[in-house]
Amino acid sequence: EWVVEANRLDPNNPTQLMRGAEAIINQAQRSSSGLSSPELSKAHLLLLDLAQKYPHIPKIWYLSGKAMHLLHNRGSAKEALEKAIALNPFYAEGYLQLAQIAA
Repeated sequence: EWVVEANRLDPNNPTQLMRGAEAIINQAQRSSSGLSSPELSKAHLLLLDLAQKYPHIPKIWYLSGKAMHLLHNRGSAKEALEKAIALNPFYAEGYLQLAQIAA
């Protein structure tokens, strides 16, 4: 499992964990069935844990927002994306994802 592997390599490196979560989120986004898998839920839970430890990293909030959108929780997705944008007002991906939710 990717979470176990990333933790084994360096449990204090949020970048490794974010990459694993991002891969799952991107796979779910490409899925024609609108994947709402246990893997996607695990990725989101990992991101929530990372957000508690590293609340100053906008990408964690951005990925959490993307995951919540894929899990059909628009309200929480919007909140997470707004947090990412508040941390970095120049975070273009955050604005784009927010616009997709609003559409």
